[in-house]
Amino acid sequence: MNKVPIRADVTIRLAAPFHVGGGKGGSSTSSYLVRDGNGAPYWPGSAFKGKVRHYARLLYEGASADNKCEFEHCIENFGSGGESGNDESVTSCACMVCSMFGTAGNSKGNLLFGDMTPEADEISTEMRTGNAIDRYRRTAKDESLFQIETASVDVLTGQITGMLSKDNYDEECELLKAAIEAIQYIGGNTGRGLGWIKEDGIEVNICKEKGLKLPSVETESPTHVKLSVTITTESPLLIGARTSESNFRTTLQHIPGAVVRAALAQALIAQDGGAEKNKINWVDDKGGAGQFPSLRRAFGSLQITQFLPKGCRIAPMTASHFKYGDYKDKSFDTLFGGAQNDEPTERVKGFIDIQGELSNPHNTMVVTKSAMNRFSGTSQDEMLFSMEVISPPAIFEGTISGEFEPEEFERLIAKGIQVGGYQTAGYGRCSVEFAKLENTCKDIGKKELNERIKACDGKIPITLLSDAIVSLESAADISDESYLQAYQEALFADWQDIKVTKVVAQHAEWRGFDTSKSKGFLNEPVHVIKAGSVFLLEPTECSDMDALIEKMYTLQETGICQEKMHNFNGYGQVVVADEYHLQGGF
Repeated sequence: MNKVPIRADVTIRLAAPFHVGGGKGGSSTSSYLVRDGNGAPYWPGSAFKGKVRHYARLLYEGASADNKCEFEHCIENFGSGGESGNDESVTSCACMVCSMFGTAGNSKGNLLFGDMTPEADEISTEMRTGNAIDRYRRTAKDESLFQIETASVDVLTGQITGMLSKDNYDEECELLKAAIEAIQYIGGNTGRGLGWIKEDGIEVNICKEKGLKLPSVETESPTHVKLSVTITTESPLLIGARTSESNFRTTLQHIPGAVVRAALAQALIAQDGGAEKNKINWVDDKGGAGQFPSLRRAFGSLQITQFLPKGCRIAPMTASHFKYGDYKDKSFDTLFGGAQNDEPTERVKGFIDIQGELSNPHNTMVVTKSAMNRFSGTSQDEMLFSMEVISPPAIFEGTISGEFEPEEFERLIAKGIQVGGYQTAGYGRCSVEFAKLENTCKDIGKKELNERIKACDGKIPITLLSDAIVSLESAADISDESYLQAYQEALFADWQDIKVTKVVAQHAEWRGFDTSKSKGFLNEPVHVIKAGSVFLLEPTECSDMDALIEKMYTLQETGICQEKMHNFNGYGQVVVADEYHLQGGF
């Protein structure tokens, strides 16, 4: 599967103001402009991609009678591959258009469309007033005055990145460029003169990204480093999946380490090549060659934590708060007792900040879309779906550690990364900052842990900071204390010097995708213990405390999952003797 990384710089010169709607306003304003995190109006990558794909298919099928796209947008096959992932009617089309742009279902395209943003710093906006027309009398309709917000912009610029086929590079370049240049207008209300593009007002410059065949780089073996990484979103972010019961997709409020790893792998592939034989989206060590030799060698063993909203953590399941009164926004811990108060309480769900206050870390918005009919160029009937996404800007924090050169990581993320779903439509654009953590001495960490364990009065709480993937079949049965033994065997089977005495946990089952495969990419379901679960341990009489502290420190550093790769991806992170429990809350 030979692919060539490319970048297309696109410039659009407008002949009129444009309106890309962002939802209804007050009683008089029908629709405001959609704006980015800085308040500037823009043309979303999702709309840009939809236009380009539409014209690309028309041009492709019109060029020859032999060119036929087999994929059809119809209600019967939309998303029907959700159970097995092998629905041929959705994912089997291998035409040039589907290869470049993808199809509905789980067939991802090879091109990533960024948002088209204004080139000027200052943008003028105005409200345009209109009136609906009565279609029978052909006169102004009573009480139907409306306003829409428009933006006057001379130039929009954006970028398309991704891969094109090495064998059909010239043809795919020509098709992509012709499809973009075929666009005549953007946004809505074009019948009223908005959004029209100047004649010959589109400029497309496509170039191959460097780095496919670089000489070997000899470097010394890097030492182990740990980076504190901050990810800031610059476009809407979707971390989640479409539910099986409806056409509504929800987003997580944090970014799992596996998702961050996928984003870094994607950046490696885009900047340094990545296809190998029958695998796609594959990062290999390249034998020390390329721009990122140490990162490629260490990639499989990088430890990437989950990325939480800045200043927040997932609340332990023993955290509660008062439903009413002056302290309803404060949390307290019930593991060793709880609040001595007669007021009604309930469990904290979601996030708490470092003061123990309940936190709603990010603003979210619901975006509603519809599949397009390829013949009429309009919305397809009964193909409406909605997504809950995180509004930009949102800030996430986590750590990445391993044996690699920080300078390579800095080059890799210099242009930012794309995270989560709908990337080909411009979602998930993020900037990345990092700092090297110097104080990672094991002796210091063990000393701090020892002090916390001593404050536990003979009982050691372990709190899950992220979901843990484990084989645990009988834990749901709590009719007797045998379920404690199930946790003991699943999580602490090799520990003869401790005993599980209490568990506060929730469980789930989910399945993910292996995007390095072109077929059979749907993984088997796995059992998950949810983040925030708490396990209370008691050392036995024969416990060697020095050896126990060593085990606890290792557990904190590596994670609690049974498979190493799950720990490397940020699942099963724990904190031992969390100060939240020791202080009874914050």
